[in-house]
Amino acid sequence: MNKTWSPSLGAYVETETLGPQIKPPKQKRTRRRARSIRRGRVWLPRNKMFELIKVTKGRTGPALLCLLILDFLVYEAKNNCVKFTNDLVRECGFDRETKRIGLPPLQTIGIIQIEKTSDTASPWVTHLWYDQNGKFIGDQLSG
Repeated sequence: MNKTWSPSLGAYVETETLGPQIKPPKQKRTRRRARSIRRGRVWLPRNKMFELIKVTKGRTGPALLCLLILDFLVYEAKNNCVKFTNDLVRECGFDRETKRIGLPPLQTIGIIQIEKTSDTASPWVTHLWYDQNGKFIGDQLSG
């Protein structure tokens, strides 16, 4: 006989055990990886991140989102120069204001180059950390 505390009665209650206590099997702890468009992260060196924080005054969200979308576009197109349309930004669940706010800081710190053909057309964006075939060369760049 075991005694267990019963909060509803405010006293110990005698209980019978029905054989040996069976413990549930330990479950393996699985490591979950963050899912994203590609590779699970955006490659950004520490010094560029500090520059981005300084340029955006701490509001890095739109810039990092644009960088992630751009990384995906370059990977899909196999080319470092891609057209950055509002439709794609809308598909990701954001508005064109996010694109308008996010792209200029990336150009300021030297990650991308923006080429506007006209005031109304979507800009052509060249990712400077990829070669013309869309192959990543960012780790070969200094600073």
